[in-house]
Amino acid sequence: MHQHPTSIRYNVQIALGVTAFWLFLTIPVSAREEILSFVSDIVINQDRSLTVTETIQVNVEGDQIKRGIFRVFPTRYKTAKGRQMNVGFEILSTKRDGRREPYHTEKRSNGVAIYFGQSGVFLAPNIYTYELTYRTTRQLGFFDGYDEIYWNVTGNDWGFPISNARVIVHLPSSARLISADGYTGRQGSKEQSYQVISEFPPTLETTRALNTGEGFTIAIAWPPGYIERPTETEKLKGFVGDNISIGLLFIGVLVVGTYYGWTWHRFGRDPDGGTIIPRFIPPHGFSPAAARFVYLMKYDRTAFTAALINMAVKGTIKIIQLDKDTTIEAKKTDLTVLSSGEHKIWLGLLEGRESLSLKNENHKEIQKAIKSFRETVQAEYESAYFASNKYLFYIGISMSSLFALFGLIAHPDLRIAITSAAVPVILVFLISTLTARYLRVRDISRALVSSYNAWTDIHIQLPILLILGGFFLIQNLWQGIFDSAYFVLYAALATFNALAYHLLKAPTKAGRAIMDEIEGFKMYLATAEQDRLDKLHPPEKTPELFEKLLPYAIALDVENQWADQFEDVLAALKAKGEEYEPVWYSGSNRHNRNFSRSIKTSVSSAVASAATAPGSSSGSSGGGFSGGGGGGGGGGGW
Repeated sequence: MHQHPTSIRYNVQIALGVTAFWLFLTIPVSAREEILSFVSDIVINQDRSLTVTETIQVNVEGDQIKRGIFRVFPTRYKTAKGRQMNVGFEILSTKRDGRREPYHTEKRSNGVAIYFGQSGVFLAPNIYTYELTYRTTRQLGFFDGYDEIYWNVTGNDWGFPISNARVIVHLPSSARLISADGYTGRQGSKEQSYQVISEFPPTLETTRALNTGEGFTIAIAWPPGYIERPTETEKLKGFVGDNISIGLLFIGVLVVGTYYGWTWHRFGRDPDGGTIIPRFIPPHGFSPAAARFVYLMKYDRTAFTAALINMAVKGTIKIIQLDKDTTIEAKKTDLTVLSSGEHKIWLGLLEGRESLSLKNENHKEIQKAIKSFRETVQAEYESAYFASNKYLFYIGISMSSLFALFGLIAHPDLRIAITSAAVPVILVFLISTLTARYLRVRDISRALVSSYNAWTDIHIQLPILLILGGFFLIQNLWQGIFDSAYFVLYAALATFNALAYHLLKAPTKAGRAIMDEIEGFKMYLATAEQDRLDKLHPPEKTPELFEKLLPYAIALDVENQWADQFEDVLAALKAKGEEYEPVWYSGSNRHNRNFSRSIKTSVSSAVASAATAPGSSSGSSGGGFSGGGGGGGGGGGW
């Protein structure tokens, strides 16, 4: 029988609809992972502790929950007054579906995480019921007219929603309920989507599902007298226990600060200085290195550089720099013009030789000469002109280290403690070094270069400390757990020691007088105001005067200012067709406009690199170069 086209089309539509319906029924509905039920049963004990049993029913789909769930419990809090407070926490039992469940814990920045299950055991998708029973202390509040438990039942940091949350609170000794309040939502929310199901025992339940990041908090109050309140002694003991790390550091700051204040007043105060006036000659009997050593009250690498250049200016050696290689060449053998320290350099570098290349292969001879020179200068000038008082500083740094160590040990989170200590110590070191260099040279770019050289002198550890310290600082600040009190106290300890390192050094009366002379001489070397100097009748500016006092200008970090005063003199020579050519130096730097700075930098760098044995310095973090370090040789194919 022939069917009408409309009837056929109608039958096809019905068939397709029935097929689609059955396909819809056979497609499995995708379930989500969630906490179906969160029940907390809290018993308030007579010893002010809580025994809490949390029964958590979850739907597991193998997404976030593969082996089990974990529960994070805070044990470290900040009080309303910003003080540290630690609570007790003890796990009593863990179960899954009524049976004992294995678990492990991990320390968190402000508490502990309890992981249910085992790493090698995976759960099949299903509904599971977990039970955690624990004991915790110091959770109750005691106020005028009532006692209270103010309790975050679920926590606000679950990774999935909570369909229903309920809490039962067993008051002490059947105490009468004064009030039962609840709060729902995100951190800080005042929403109250809950209901009181029972007043005895107080039982509260949410009236809506809690989304990810939302929680349920209760406040239950009852009359005082059912639990013995903590005594003042117990409060004090708890406060000290909570803040023992900060307390130790605070005591350390007081002790170290008092110690350094007393030692500075007793041993580190400088004698009164005299009037400083420009002087046109250095103090009698003081070489450039000696002037620097007394002026700074310490030895450094520049003193050796100034001594080498002074030996060259006096004609006993010649400095030759070709293709970045530096050679010291012996000239005349009359060494009576040298200071005792410079004489030691000659003996160490050139005795029995015509020349010595400042290369790594000669590091033993160069190190020996530097050591002999330093010891000679220290023996000749230190005790006579200033007291370094190093032993007083060593006592202070030892005390600081002990208190810092105690603070680290007593801190509840060692990672934060190390960060709190490392970051301010590194910052104080960097800032104090840079400040000292800037005050010396009054040029920020040169101070940065000089500071970098000083920082790299402590090997490659400093960059590593900076990177790690910066990383942990950012991480802790991001997590909001960085404790500013520790930072400030560690910074105070580091600052005291940085200041004491400089302030405990004290000149003698003779040293103060010599320092005044050196200061006046430095004033002359650095002064570009010719009108001011002309009134004092300075010596005539000649190339010979420039060379004679250049080592002193280098020693006192004013070589550029000294060179600026002779620009006109050297320009006049050039106009006559004559070029300034120091006989004591040969190299590309001799025509450099910044000859003074260039020779100081190049000679200092050559000495520093040549005095370093292979394997004793690092080429990491950009500090190396092709051909540097030990080893060498070559090879090829065959």
